[in-house]
Amino acid sequence: MTLPRRVRRRARDEGMALIAVVATLVLVVPLSLAALAIVVQRQKGVVYDRSRTFTAHAAEAGLDGATAALRAASSGGAGVRTQLPCAGTTPLTGSVGTEAPGLRYSVRVRYYLLNPAGRTEAWRSANQMPCTPGQGVQQTPSFALLESAASGSQTAGSYAALHERSLESVYRFDIDNENVGGGLVRTRAQNNAGAVDLCWAASGTPTAGVDVRMAACEDGSPQQMLAYRADHTMYLVGAGLCLATTGATGSPLTFERCDGSPRQVWVYDTSDHLRAANATATDVSGACIGMQDAYVDGTPVVLSPDCGSSVTQWSPESRTGPGGAGEAQLQLVNFAEFARCFDVTDYNFGSYFMQLHPCKQSLTALDWPAQQLTYVTATGQYRLGNPGDMTNWCLTAPDPAGGSEYVTTTTCDASAALQRWSGTGDTGSYDTSYTIVDSAGRCLAEGPVPPDPNRTFAAIVVAPCDASTAQKWNAPPELVHAGVEGFQETTGG
Repeated sequence: MTLPRRVRRRARDEGMALIAVVATLVLVVPLSLAALAIVVQRQKGVVYDRSRTFTAHAAEAGLDGATAALRAASSGGAGVRTQLPCAGTTPLTGSVGTEAPGLRYSVRVRYYLLNPAGRTEAWRSANQMPCTPGQGVQQTPSFALLESAASGSQTAGSYAALHERSLESVYRFDIDNENVGGGLVRTRAQNNAGAVDLCWAASGTPTAGVDVRMAACEDGSPQQMLAYRADHTMYLVGAGLCLATTGATGSPLTFERCDGSPRQVWVYDTSDHLRAANATATDVSGACIGMQDAYVDGTPVVLSPDCGSSVTQWSPESRTGPGGAGEAQLQLVNFAEFARCFDVTDYNFGSYFMQLHPCKQSLTALDWPAQQLTYVTATGQYRLGNPGDMTNWCLTAPDPAGGSEYVTTTTCDASAALQRWSGTGDTGSYDTSYTIVDSAGRCLAEGPVPPDPNRTFAAIVVAPCDASTAQKWNAPPELVHAGVEGFQETTGG
């Protein structure tokens, strides 16, 4: 019987196996360590991003809470300044909720008349409106700057450098007289060489019962800034009082609490006088606002029986507002000069320029063709006059090939291209809304004061359309309504 031979392993085979194992370890271990590092790093990124997201949401919650607080400062649908949160130095604070324990927000709220978006901190600090807790702001703001910062992300260790995120936004208030901030009422100087430039002024602290006197004009003075409102009241902006008369000629005028009575109704008539209303405010009376002593500093402003001389003519500044003028009376009110309407210069339809002039008023239906333009849809013409008193003069643009920019009025001709206009109204876009465009694509606009002697009112021109307020006509006092804008992250800024 023959036994099988035993096979001897060769030492070389065992060595190769060992080398293979070692080589595998050399390759696999670094790859494993690298994979572990990638996993750890990715986990770090997840934690980092999650923390960043949480803090952003916390800051957004702060903005939402502050916006709600602003909107809650109202009564019966009208804003109440005394209820506005004063959070300029003592911020509004709060927590996010149970899903993110420890996360909190802190919101600073500051108020402005001009939009603070994009402004430097130096500008913002210098122009913020004072706000007293329990009293709010003394003047109605146009904007609120909301600055929200998150805290409590609980990041530590390798995440210690993470910035808690911060955001800001601007809240625009819906103001019913945004473009009527008040202006001076001056003596009429145009074509009146004898006039002395004086203005109406409350004679002392503007409280109910204070009388009105002539004074050196002081722009911005709370005693002199008036608004001519749609109800035909002359409103002392800083004090919230209305110009009033007892009805007796020669009696001083005073500022009183606004009560809607006929004794507080004033109509800027077609000869630049401010007439008192009759006892029922259905028409004007025979009395006008005048000076006790003509052009004397300090003289009382009185109810005068003189409604025919230059001494009782007045020139409200463009910031006073258009009163009851506007589209309903077939007038064109310019937005940049908000108390000024399209006007045929000196009632001369053949004048080489048209002007912006204080808007004429009526308690009934205005009949003043020099300020009324009836649009003829079929021809695209603006015809001067109203349905009961129509002229044969039409608004005419200057020839693009000529050297003039002034618009004029010429005899109506349905075939004349320079008499064709299109008005836009509210298009939904600020840039194209409330413009009047000629057949050459130019916009009707406020122009410079003509070079004629003693002229003080701006001419009306056509110019390349640029979306400026000088090219807006019959726009509402507020072109943009309440809302949040200017949202941006300020983390690390």
